[in-house]
Amino acid sequence: MSEPNPVEFLADPLSPITRIERRNLLLASTAGILIAKAGLIPTQISALGITLSDPNQSTFIVVMALTVVYFLCAFVVYGVADFFIWRK
Repeated sequence: MSEPNPVEFLADPLSPITRIERRNLLLASTAGILIAKAGLIPTQISALGITLSDPNQSTFIVVMALTVVYFLCAFVVYGVADFFIWRK
């Protein structure tokens, strides 16, 4: 059985799409933490002309949480695939 090439261990294990998903997860998580811990819930999104009342703010929090969960699932799927390719 041949020895593994040490250069293969130094190769980047994550594909570009996995890195993009990781970046998106990081951004969404940071926004979620700011909303949860600092209470930075927007009352108005002036660029879109949207004003959020109290019930709409709750919906905004749920949508933000679902966004974080989506990016987490996407990153895990791509990351597991990259891990199996890297192990092979």
